[in-house]
Amino acid sequence: MIFIAVLLVNLTACDSTSNLGSTLGSTVGLNSKTASKTQANSQSLKPIAFAPLVGVPADVSKKMLLAVKSTARAKKWPVTEDLSKAHYLVNGHFTAYPTNTGGKLSYIWDVKNNKGVHLHRVIGNELVKGSKTNNAWSLINDSIITKVADTSTGQLNNWFVANQQATTKSPTNTPEDPTRISPIAQTQKTDEPLITGAVGKRTGTNLTLVQPVVGAPGDGRISLTNALRHELKKNGVPLSTRRAPGGYTVKGNVKLENLSKKQQKIQITWNVYDGQGHRVGTVSQKNTVPAGSLNGAWGPTAEAAASAAAKGIVKLLPSKK
Repeated sequence: MIFIAVLLVNLTACDSTSNLGSTLGSTVGLNSKTASKTQANSQSLKPIAFAPLVGVPADVSKKMLLAVKSTARAKKWPVTEDLSKAHYLVNGHFTAYPTNTGGKLSYIWDVKNNKGVHLHRVIGNELVKGSKTNNAWSLINDSIITKVADTSTGQLNNWFVANQQATTKSPTNTPEDPTRISPIAQTQKTDEPLITGAVGKRTGTNLTLVQPVVGAPGDGRISLTNALRHELKKNGVPLSTRRAPGGYTVKGNVKLENLSKKQQKIQITWNVYDGQGHRVGTVSQKNTVPAGSLNGAWGPTAEAAASAAAKGIVKLLPSKK
């Protein structure tokens, strides 16, 4: 049996009271001297464009994009509205859902280059206080939008500048090779598993069944299962809705352990079985999260977890014929 350990950075992003930068491994709270240097270095960046936001109502999307672009331009980013001229494309995915004290806004920013190579990801959450409502988007006001814009561009700016410096110092370290990008980006990288042990080629049918995840709180059973199916399909894995003769099966299990009143330890285990029912490998994800933060909708958290796990799972499945 092969064991694959996945280091999942920021399985669930911190809430508005936490330090998003420390969770993701970037540098925030820069002193004035460092901030000036960072802003100056950003002037040499290649053109950056923002794609239309996903999952956001039209009125909020318009305000959010305007705020993010304005903040980015204030940091001297070369923001372009022409996607065909951009060297970097930033995609935003948002989810808002109600909580007992108002709502929660979860988001992911993915950075790709003009060849479609994924380079970087920033994940964040903002808690929104307000009256209990079924429409959490109604609680997203200008103050929250400004906060998301400031936090997001701050995180992205650190990476853009670090990546620019790395490629300037070493011509061979181009953005097109995501394995050679800056240390900050590598620290935050959620879609590459840390592999231990040799992974051999597997034989059998290419059809793979992903069973519903067991033990996940909130809507994790559905959202995490669907997210993994989506990621495997995106990686070229043919999926089946039922167990096929000789096919492979992926079973996910989530376990939570209370560390204190404020923190929980989460472990997601993905076991891969061949057509004979033998376990051929395991992908394991561990992290510490705020207590109760996964009791509702997982949103982008499910996508981030599935993206990280899928890379390891693919290596355990039959190679393409």
